[in-house]
Amino acid sequence: MEFIDIIDESQVLLDFTASDKYEAIGKLTELFDGKGIYSDKKGYYDAVLERESMYATAVGMEVAIPHGKTDIVKRIAVAFGKLKEPIMWEPSNGEGEGDSVRIIFLLAVPDTNANNAHLMILASLARALMYDEKRDQFLNAETASDVMKAFESIPLRLHEN
Repeated sequence: MEFIDIIDESQVLLDFTASDKYEAIGKLTELFDGKGIYSDKKGYYDAVLERESMYATAVGMEVAIPHGKTDIVKRIAVAFGKLKEPIMWEPSNGEGEGDSVRIIFLLAVPDTNANNAHLMILASLARALMYDEKRDQFLNAETASDVMKAFESIPLRLHEN
């Protein structure tokens, strides 16, 4: 599996607004509707927020990678969002303001995935986003097609169970 197998243009939301991470995650969760990605939208959203409560998923450089690994998820998927204006993402300890976030990669992974797909996806994204040019490619994307082109050059080798 490559990124092209787990995201399509309908799972891209550009220049949207959100007042906080909860609203942003909610809007990106909507992109999975009707695609057989999860069996329960609220259950998936709650799983992502539960993970956020354990450890905030802002990784710096205006990037957050929230994720839900639950049996509610039926197949691996990624949604991408670019906010019109950055929002503050709460730190896991609840102190301070948190990291400013403008680009979000929302992951959906079945809990039964023995290959730890979410870790492989996180690692691939983290490696790619270390480079300014890759982050800029996502930050400067004007169309869903631009986002898909940015994903094409990120190596991901997932093996289906």
